[in-house]
Amino acid sequence: MDFTDFNISKKQAEEFAKAIFADIENYVNEHLEEFEEFLKEERLAKENDSNKKASW
Repeated sequence: MDFTDFNISKKQAEEFAKAIFADIENYVNEHLEEFEEFLKEERLAKENDSNKKASW
C-alpha cells in the first residue's frame, strides 16, 4: 500500500493521536521502573557529554 498521498480528517488525526498516546502511556505505566532507569542513564550521558565538551 502506498501512503505517499494519504489524507485523513482532523477528527481522524485527533483520534489516532489519542490512541497512540494511550498506548504509550500504558506502556510507560507498565514499565515505569525501566523508564525511570532509562531517563537516569540519558541524564548521565548528557552530563558526561557536557563535561567532555567543557574539558576541551
